Amino acid sequence: MKQSFKQTLELICSDMQFRCDYEHKILTPLRVLGFLLNQAVLSQVIFRFQVYFDAHHLAFLASFIRTISSVLFTVRIDSGTTIGPGFLLLHASYVNVGKNVTIGKNCIFAHQNSIGPAYVLTHESASDIGPTIGDHVFLGVGCAVFGNITIGSHTTIGTNSAVDQSFPEKSVLIGVPAKNRAIL
Repeated sequence: MKQSFKQTLELICSDMQFRCDYEHKILTPLRVLGFLLNQAVLSQVIFRFQVYFDAHHLAFLASFIRTISSVLFTVRIDSGTTIGPGFLLLHASYVNVGKNVTIGKNCIFAHQNSIGPAYVLTHESASDIGPTIGDHVFLGVGCAVFGNITIGSHTTIGTNSAVDQSFPEKSVLIGVPAKNRAIL
């Protein structure tokens, strides 16, 4: 599905609005200008335009700006990733999101996260399908989420946790490998 320029701008605005909500501030034109000086916000904006350029068969331009984001901000999000509205990177520092990853709306990522396919060759087949992450999910610092798995909505993934299996919504995932510590 081709994403229009208007839809791209709407996603960028939803990301900025979610950041304002998170910081308990009001979105104003001056705050938008301030946000564009923030490396995390700028890397998110770059990603949104990268998806737009890829959808309109401008792969060279998409690849160029992905490289800029990777080099300047150490944030690399593959164009094959789908991220819902209200995406929030707390810090632009060593974030890597591989291809075929689906991320829901209003998700918050700390820094040094790695998300993507497991690329493990099994006796059956190799899977390059990445995780599906639900809505309102928080990833703490240094998380790794990999494989063809599903993380339910309203889940928190603790610092330095490695998630390699599916978990239901409202989970609290901690450890290596991650275990659900939610009190139900």
